[in-house]
Amino acid sequence: MQARRWLSMIVVVAALGLVGFGGKSKPAIKMLTSVQIEYVDEPMGAMQLPADTVRVPDSQLIVAGDHYSAGSVLVGGLLGALIDTARSNVASKRLLKNNPEVALHFQLNDRAREITQTRLAQMSPGSVNTFAPDGASRLQVWVTVILNFTHDQAYARPYVWLKAGLVPAGIHHATWQTNYFASWGPARPMEGDGGWSADGGAELRRTVDLALQEAIHVMLADVSQPFPRDPSTLQIIKMDYPYDREAMNSKVYRLGEDEKFVYFMPKVGDTWGKAGVHAVDRYMLEYYTRTGRFAPKAGEGEVP
Repeated sequence: MQARRWLSMIVVVAALGLVGFGGKSKPAIKMLTSVQIEYVDEPMGAMQLPADTVRVPDSQLIVAGDHYSAGSVLVGGLLGALIDTARSNVASKRLLKNNPEVALHFQLNDRAREITQTRLAQMSPGSVNTFAPDGASRLQVWVTVILNFTHDQAYARPYVWLKAGLVPAGIHHATWQTNYFASWGPARPMEGDGGWSADGGAELRRTVDLALQEAIHVMLADVSQPFPRDPSTLQIIKMDYPYDREAMNSKVYRLGEDEKFVYFMPKVGDTWGKAGVHAVDRYMLEYYTRTGRFAPKAGEGEVP
């Protein structure tokens, strides 16, 4: 009876996480002092990642399997979700074994600092938070690349994930946190001509660098002057998200755009891979909106 009661509580909590507007969707809070940016060199711990992910040793890249949500727990039970997770882990480890380590080895913090310095030199002072090298408050950032396999299973798409938290002066924990995700271009196979592991992972590195630049750009803009979460911009789009193999329809706030990317925020609770700000290249979003299909594979369309 006690075990059944605990399982019921887990299901209810998980289900509640899928509704509402979670804390990670709220705009950045104002710091009373200027903010310095700190890229954390220690990798995130296992409790900060979904259970169905496999970390590449000595790398900031993780491989995502089939992420289960509260919905699958409600339908198949907690045991079924855990079995699915174990299967995903086995598949992910096999994929890692079959691909060159050099293609999956990422250490991005130095590059992130370089991009940040360039971007800060181009920014106007923020009206909510201002960045400074000697700021007493901190923006702590963890950088991770999520290599997410699609419904095809042979094709994958990388996402850059920045987990960011504002730590006020004199306090040792973040009082506000959110996620920034960025992706660029179509899914590709891991192996073969045009695959992510070809030429030592050259195309994977180029794509990740484009996404890293955009993720940092959006993060700095949103923390210094938060994008308005305006109900009048709500729309339904069909998108791939980190940790999910299937594209899904979701209600999102349209936050802004630049020449290459569109920014949006799913109207969800604090769920893995969705809560926070997403930057996706215009071509991909237009493709989804126009066709209602899954994202094209490499070679099915030209990505500018």
